[in-house]
Amino acid sequence: MDRLNDQLDRLASGELDGSKADQRRGVTHKALIRMPPKDVLCPPLHANELFVNTPIKAFMLWVNHRIKRLPEELIIARVEHIDLCLEQEATAEELAEALVTVRFYEDEAKAIRPPIKRRNAGELVYRDEKHKSDWLENADVLEVVKDVANAVKKEHADLNRKTRSAEQKATSIEKLTEKSMEHCRNTSVNALNK
Repeated sequence: MDRLNDQLDRLASGELDGSKADQRRGVTHKALIRMPPKDVLCPPLHANELFVNTPIKAFMLWVNHRIKRLPEELIIARVEHIDLCLEQEATAEELAEALVTVRFYEDEAKAIRPPIKRRNAGELVYRDEKHKSDWLENADVLEVVKDVANAVKKEHADLNRKTRSAEQKATSIEKLTEKSMEHCRNTSVNALNK
């Protein structure tokens, strides 16, 4: 349990990258129960991630480098770009869900009907205690939901920026690779023509 908490602390502090499975090691939240994990089957998802995906990625890197003759920098840049695109799609879905939730609670607030303000005193007058509790509960939940939606918007915008920069990086490496290959072809053609 202590190792799980240490892993979570290292992820929260930023010492480890939480987006990489081999560094996250299945730790995403604090353990719900203080029960030491023993005699528990290994979840197949993590077994798949650690024992299958990593060697497959290394094999595909080798294939692209050796057979397709692509430089490793280009392969790594393309993989980073694709990973960011997938992450961006997931964040876009989260953002859509968050905005729907915000709209729902705003509509609920309209349905509850806001309390009436007294002109001179500036205080709110509720119809009854149930109306007051419903209104205050909705206001609290709406505030939290808006905060979550704003955080997801910020994360989505950050991912958009990162995706564009990764795409530009991959494109620039690709152009440099094409130029160097063109130069090699021209040099070999000129040598054959002599």
